[in-house]
Amino acid sequence: MDGAVPTANFTFAGCVYVTSGMNAAGLFLELNNGSASDPSDFTDTRLWAPASLFSFLENAENVEQLACWFSTTNPDLAYIINAADKNTACSFEWATSGVKQRRADRAGILAATNHFVDPAWGIPLPEEDPDFSVKRRENLLVLGEENKGRFDAEKMMEVISTPVEDGGAFRPPNLTSYEIVAVPEELKIWVRVPEVQDWVEVDLGALFSEKK
Repeated sequence: MDGAVPTANFTFAGCVYVTSGMNAAGLFLELNNGSASDPSDFTDTRLWAPASLFSFLENAENVEQLACWFSTTNPDLAYIINAADKNTACSFEWATSGVKQRRADRAGILAATNHFVDPAWGIPLPEEDPDFSVKRRENLLVLGEENKGRFDAEKMMEVISTPVEDGGAFRPPNLTSYEIVAVPEELKIWVRVPEVQDWVEVDLGALFSEKK
């Protein structure tokens, strides 16, 4: 690949890097902080990971190809990158020393917040949970089971917008910067900025077609 895959970037205004994005092949990824499981800091000597993610999306067309990029790149800080294509989804627990690709927790359900859970790390759950990472993941797994077989874009928007105190993972006010729902097969993304903008649909298929 030569960086030729058109890519849409969903992040903060004025920034040229990827915290969430999807490319024209229907490959989606989104970034989460993973420093609770690996506090190492290589920001002075390594490329900033969100910039690398932009390159990954421009050079991969599916999760399998994406995994190759993660396995050959060490990040500056620890991250948890959730990814999906038209056929599968996974979570890359991307430590400063390596990466583990984690598949579904249960049949049809994958949940990730801000701590590594792949048992191969040998890392126990955080003893302190100031960001409710453990609680949020537990809540998402419960909601996933309760709604199994009924998930579409609208149901996913409802689930991820459920506040922590109501059994969800959303943390108002101002702690959840934005929410994003993606359907890779349809090249569609929905974005919500809490307290600023309700859900907005973005048809990437139409935008990518205009660039051909």
